Amino acid sequence: MDDKSKFFRFEAHFKESASYLLTLNSSGYSISLTHNSDGPYHPLLYALLFYFMLLMVYLLASLLQSRMDSSSDDTETAPILRASRTSVNDISEPGPGNDQSSSSFNPATFAPATSTEAENALADTSVKQRSGKLLSLDVFRGFTIALMIFVNYGGGNYYFFQHAPWNGLTVADLVFPWFVWIMGVSMMFSFKAQFRREVTRQAIVWKIIKRSVILFSLGLVINGISNSNLTTFRIPGVLQRLGGCYLFVGIMEVLLFEAPELASAEYWGGWYMFRDLVQPWLQWSITIGLASIQAVITYVLPVPGCGRGYLGPGGLHNYGMYSNCTGGAAGYIDRLIFTSNHIYRSSTARKIYQNSVSHDPEGLLGYLTSILLLEMGVAAGRILITYDDHKNRVFRLLTWAVTSGIVGGVLCEFKKEDGIVPVNKNLWSLSYVLITASFAFILFSAFYTIIDWHKKWGGNPFCFAGYNSILLYVGHELMMGIFPFGWTPVGPYHGTYLLLALWGASLWMFIAYVCHRKQFYVSI
Repeated sequence: MDDKSKFFRFEAHFKESASYLLTLNSSGYSISLTHNSDGPYHPLLYALLFYFMLLMVYLLASLLQSRMDSSSDDTETAPILRASRTSVNDISEPGPGNDQSSSSFNPATFAPATSTEAENALADTSVKQRSGKLLSLDVFRGFTIALMIFVNYGGGNYYFFQHAPWNGLTVADLVFPWFVWIMGVSMMFSFKAQFRREVTRQAIVWKIIKRSVILFSLGLVINGISNSNLTTFRIPGVLQRLGGCYLFVGIMEVLLFEAPELASAEYWGGWYMFRDLVQPWLQWSITIGLASIQAVITYVLPVPGCGRGYLGPGGLHNYGMYSNCTGGAAGYIDRLIFTSNHIYRSSTARKIYQNSVSHDPEGLLGYLTSILLLEMGVAAGRILITYDDHKNRVFRLLTWAVTSGIVGGVLCEFKKEDGIVPVNKNLWSLSYVLITASFAFILFSAFYTIIDWHKKWGGNPFCFAGYNSILLYVGHELMMGIFPFGWTPVGPYHGTYLLLALWGASLWMFIAYVCHRKQFYVSI
C-alpha cells in the first residue's frame, strides 16, 4: 500500500433485501440507499393479524356458549377461562419429558371422570388445582415447546428466529435454557410430593437415574435420524444435556432435600425471610463451584495452537489467526474426548466465518453452566413451595430476574462483542446462562400472575402442549421432513418459510389438544 492509499473501517446496519451504494474518495466514504426492501416483515404482520382474528372468533364463540349455558347452569364459565385439565398426582417433571408423577396423565392408571366431575375440573382455575399444581408452569412449558417447534421449522427464515452465528442472543437461543430452567422448577414440586408420600430417598434416586437414561437414549435416537453411521454418529445433544444435568442436580437435591415447613421461625431466627436461600447453601456451593471450574478451564486451559482464553468461532475471525480454534477450550475438550467424528459436524458460525473445525453447542464443558441454570430453576421452585403469598412469590422471582440479568449484563459489559464473558449459546457462557435465566424468571412471573394469581386466563392453548411436551418434542423431530408435517419451501421468500413454520407449530399444538381430549399423555 503506497503513501496515498487509505484504509477505512466502518460499521453499518443494512436492511434486508435492500441495495446500497458505497462511495470512496480521498476525504472519506459514504453509504447511500439505492433500493429499499420490499417489506420483509409483512408476512409476520399478516400472520399476527390472522391469529388475532382466530382469537377473536374463539373468544366470541366462547362468549356465546357461556351465555347459552348460563340459562341452564349459572355457574358454568367460558371455555377460555377454564383450566383445561383434571387432577393428577403432582406437578410436571422435566421438560421436554414428563415423568409419571408429572402434570401429564398416565393412561395406565387414569380412570375417566364422570361428566359432572369433568365439568368441575374444567371450571377449576385455582392456583393449586385439586392437587396443588401450578398451571402457569405447564403453560410456560407449552409456550416453550411451541416456540421450539416454530424455530426448528425455520422460523420464517428471519434472523431473530435463527441461532446467533456466534456471540449474541436471539429468540431461538432462549428455548433450550428455558427447558432446563423449567426442569428445575418441576423438580422441587415432584420431590416434595414424593417425600410427603413417604417415598424413600433411594427410590427417588432410582427414578432419577431411570429418567435420565431414558432422556439420554431418546437423544441418541433423535441424533440417529440424520446420521446412523456409527463411525460418525453424534453423541452430544439436547436431551442428552437435559438427562445429564437432571441426573446430577436431581440426586444432589434428593440427598440434601429438607421440607421447608419442618423448620420453624424460631429455628431460622433472623434468616427466616431468606430460608429459601440459606437452607440449600451446600447445593449452591457445589453449583457455583462447578460454574467456577468452567470459567477457569475456559480462560486458563492452554489449547494447542490457540493459546489461552480464546472464545471465538475460528475460521476468518481475527483475520484467521485462530482458524482451527473454534470454541476455544470447550471445542478442544469435545474434539479430544469424542473426536471430531462424534460431535456436531457443522457450526452456526460457518456461513459467516467459514470455519472448518467441528464444534458441538451441547458439548461437555457446557454441562457445568447448565447445572447452574437448572439450580436457578430449582430456586424458583423452592420459592413456590416455601412461601404461600402470591405477592411475596412474584417479588422474589422478579428479584432473581433482576439480579441474574444485571450480573449477566456486567459479565458481557452490556454489549455483544468484546465483553469479559460474551453471551454465547455455543459455549453456554456464564453470561448467557444468567441472562436467559433472567428472561425465564420474568416470563414465568408474568404467566403466574395472570393465570394462577389473578386467574385471568386458563392457559389455552399452550397448556395442552405443556402436558405432552415429550411427545411433541420427539414427534416433531421424527416427522419434520415428512409431508404433511413438513415440506421444502418454494423460493427464498419469508412468506413461504413462515407458512411452513406456522403450519408445523400449529399442527403439533392441535395434536396436543386432540391428545388432551383423548386423555392420551406420554410421560417418562
